[in-house]
Amino acid sequence: MPYPLYRPRRLRESPLVRKMVRETILRTEDLVYPLFAVHGRGVREPIGPMPGQFRLSVDELLKECKDAASMGIPAVLLFGPALVAFLIIEQRQRHPLMPFSIFRLRTLRGADIVGLLIGMSLFSMFFFISLYLQNVLHYSPIKTGLSYLPLAVGIILSAGAASVESASR
Repeated sequence: MPYPLYRPRRLRESPLVRKMVRETILRTEDLVYPLFAVHGRGVREPIGPMPGQFRLSVDELLKECKDAASMGIPAVLLFGPALVAFLIIEQRQRHPLMPFSIFRLRTLRGADIVGLLIGMSLFSMFFFISLYLQNVLHYSPIKTGLSYLPLAVGIILSAGAASVESASR
């Protein structure tokens, strides 16, 4: 039966499961307003790929924070300075979370870049294939997960074989 006619009662058996699958209610108090900081005064330059978003100087950031607070948005996420602050703090630590000296090794730097690219492609592939299976082919979430099993087993086996092969050289 198609989805609207068939309503599985198992999703309403316990309060924990009902809470987990209930309709999402999004309130203004749940939002975080992203802000992008740049150096200067009176700077409000638009970000091309993100309509309605701007790179703002500190004085403009303060105005934007006041506007967000007046709309009931309780938090902002500041891009730019947070990353710079993390890098500065990490460089000054005796035992940093991530020692940046490892990126001086050319082979490790190359391997990290390749690993990042592969990870990004795999996560996006799984996301878009899940959307395709559920929205176009109308698979249930369980059927979607089960259809991933051959792919997951193939990835695991090929990764094991690749590590053995690369270790032997």
